[in-house]
Amino acid sequence: QFPASDIEKLLDYVSAPAGAALLDDVAIVVSELVGNAVRHGQPPVRVEVVADNGDGSHVVHLVCHDSGPWDGTPPRPDGGRGFVLVRGLAAEVLVDADSSHTSVRATIIR
Repeated sequence: QFPASDIEKLLDYVSAPAGAALLDDVAIVVSELVGNAVRHGQPPVRVEVVADNGDGSHVVHLVCHDSGPWDGTPPRPDGGRGFVLVRGLAAEVLVDADSSHTSVRATIIR
């Protein structure tokens, strides 16, 4: 686990078992999830990463946690496309939320 403020360490961790394309996708997804957590959620913001090369493909599981409720904010003219981008890059995106937290899980497979 890495704090959201330690993105460089996170990217170093993921780059070792994976290639450049996966690293780019992970960087974009982490940036969007953390940005959403900071903009719409409440501190603390945490990111968890698990990398797996089990079946010959590179799989990265990301979870971004914050202490704010999911508000389901619709896209706005000045933003709002990040979650669409996350859904496009990840094979699976799940949101677990209630009135005291939001966790967004994204699985990237290359």
